[in-house]
Amino acid sequence: MLKLENVKTFKTMKEDNSKPPSPIVSNGILLDNTILTIVGQTKIGKTFLIYDLALAIASGGSFLNAEVPEAKSVLILSAEGGYYPNRERVKVLADDVSDESLERIGYIPFASLNLGDMEHLYALIDMINAGGYEVLIIDPLIRFHTADENSSSAMSDIYSNLRLMMEETGVSVCLVHHTGKNKAAGARGSSVIASEYDSCITLTGESKHAVAEFDMRHVLSPEPLVLSLNSKTLRFDWHSKNHEDQVEQLIEKEPMPRADLARELMALGMSSSAAYRGISKALQSKRYVVSDGKITRIEKALN
Repeated sequence: MLKLENVKTFKTMKEDNSKPPSPIVSNGILLDNTILTIVGQTKIGKTFLIYDLALAIASGGSFLNAEVPEAKSVLILSAEGGYYPNRERVKVLADDVSDESLERIGYIPFASLNLGDMEHLYALIDMINAGGYEVLIIDPLIRFHTADENSSSAMSDIYSNLRLMMEETGVSVCLVHHTGKNKAAGARGSSVIASEYDSCITLTGESKHAVAEFDMRHVLSPEPLVLSLNSKTLRFDWHSKNHEDQVEQLIEKEPMPRADLARELMALGMSSSAAYRGISKALQSKRYVVSDGKITRIEKALN
């Protein structure tokens, strides 16, 4: 039987000065007890991105251009790649991560779990509660239900079950989903999928130079980022999509000659003329100078 409780009056709310929960990932990317959806085409690197996210949450590190204030435990339901390929990925990704942080991440290779089946749903709820998991990652959503993704009513039922699970466990959820044939239209399937989230990261382009665009329902959305998959670490390096910001980020990372800096910028997808214009603007700003043949921040050059 449905039970309604916990009604608050406006007077109670006015007098309530308790602090809200800290974000799990700052910039509105993942708040307490919310749904983050990561959307992108096949082979763009969504699984690499969620592993990066899981490691950041478990270690209290950073994710893209956002901070993780407090380490939390993560459960990953994975139906991508199989156990052994993912094991090899993890060995590379986790190379510099502490054992304590790695112990906070649980991983379940593909299981016959159906979020539309109440027996399955409560088995998952019991597992989350027993393990004390605070974040659940489902990769990809389509492999963990049998509903028609083009049906609004069917997908509404799936999301209702997800919200029920969140209410029963207090867990926050990250869903991985594919774009349809029309990539510009975003997540494939019913409009429910494209609307039933609290925050969304949409990946476009290709894994070598993907663009991450953000849509946050509760805070101002961050500016898009250009992502490049580092083949050595299997993590995404990020740069601002704004050309001037890209120039400054590279200079801050490592002083380098003008030609080398231009090549780095062009590797991020910037045209040659735009790269050299951006470098010139950085020098005109008086924040950077050429010292010993390298462009560097003026304070460093003076030291």
